[in-house]
Amino acid sequence: MPNCNSTNIRERTSILPKFKCAGKNCLKEFDQPKETSIEVKTFKTCHESGWLDLSGRIDAKLLRKLCQSNVSQHSIRPFKWDKFLEVLDKSEKNKIENNSRTVDSWLGGGRKYKSTKVRIGQRKFRQNLIDKFGNVCAFMGETPLQALEAAHLYSFADIEKHFDCGGILLRRDLHRLFDLGLIAVNPFSLIIDLSLEIKRFAQYNSLHEKHLSIKLSKKEVDWLKIHWNEHRK
Repeated sequence: MPNCNSTNIRERTSILPKFKCAGKNCLKEFDQPKETSIEVKTFKTCHESGWLDLSGRIDAKLLRKLCQSNVSQHSIRPFKWDKFLEVLDKSEKNKIENNSRTVDSWLGGGRKYKSTKVRIGQRKFRQNLIDKFGNVCAFMGETPLQALEAAHLYSFADIEKHFDCGGILLRRDLHRLFDLGLIAVNPFSLIIDLSLEIKRFAQYNSLHEKHLSIKLSKKEVDWLKIHWNEHRK
């Protein structure tokens, strides 16, 4: 309000001024309250496994007494936990302890929103590769389209352009390993080369010294030379 900034004001219907502060140390009257926009933090509870039904055992009056503040507008308040446990019987305390262990074992969850960069033209780039190579992973051969990603033969983050003859289709995990240089392609023999780090995994070791499943143009081979020199020289 205009004088004491209290929010404890009341609107009157038969007396003017229309508003009066209900604070004992103020009691000022005024025609229009002052409005201020402020940021507030909201909280959300997630009961699930931690829920214990005490309906019929503990009423609202007792719950308010068990809060550190008996009078509050907040639905979530600090609790006198020790006093609360004194009210429960043995079986209810055991349930509380079991529920607490369950909650403590949670690893977290939910979601949050983040701003990310989206590659413009990535969908068209992938479709062009599908039109060119079909549903074929360059390392594994025929693969479901849902598992295939458009892999750039160069660092898109550095150039941020899609080039014709600048990509191949790879299964998602192989795409990641190729980007890291753990899998490379010898540009002279067009044979797949695995780093020692992943040769010990049987599912990948079978790819070592295997020929590509697709035919490449000179431009694609030129890109592979850059990748090879970066990760194998």
